[in-house]
Amino acid sequence: MPRTPVSASLSRRSLLVGLGVSGLAVPLLSACGTPPPPATHADLRWTHLPPITLAVQDIRVETTYQPPGRDPNVEHLMPLPPETAIRTWVADRIRTSGVGIYSLRVVIEEASVIEVPLQTTQGVKGFFTTEPDLRYEAKATVVVQLVRADGSVEVQTRQTAWRTKSISEKASLAEREQAWFGLVEELMQDLNPALESGIRQYFGDAVVR
Repeated sequence: MPRTPVSASLSRRSLLVGLGVSGLAVPLLSACGTPPPPATHADLRWTHLPPITLAVQDIRVETTYQPPGRDPNVEHLMPLPPETAIRTWVADRIRTSGVGIYSLRVVIEEASVIEVPLQTTQGVKGFFTTEPDLRYEAKATVVVQLVRADGSVEVQTRQTAWRTKSISEKASLAEREQAWFGLVEELMQDLNPALESGIRQYFGDAVVR
């Protein structure tokens, strides 16, 4: 049986609870009601950290990851997908001296988030129980390369980060989007020091500061 799309996946249990268990008929939508404002999130930026300056002529960001755009992947539904967060990280943290024999190439090999249904309590007990029913699993793999003029790679560092987050079956769409943002934020908090460490460890004299 196909799963309900995540953007509309309020569980039947949470819907019943929202309507009340007294049996009163409550309209789901009101023609004159004002829709809730869209969820807002703080920008995930890295400008508070000192930039990593490299002796390279230019910086190029590429991606080899192709989001499937369908279940179980949900990154295409997220207000801040991992690929966007990685590109922001490069823009905020990496600087070029404008001189040198290399170019810097950043390759996003993976930037996925998948949705995993969790087993929940069924029956009467489950009706009165609030528990996680979905887990989101995020993974990012980024390769940073020093590239010669002929296209050959002089040196590179590859870093991978994983994070997971579970949410309640009664979570609203706004709460779900906030959880997604937190998941990507935690993923990048792992990836940031790993990438910086790899660059400083392997790029030698190409690191200006």
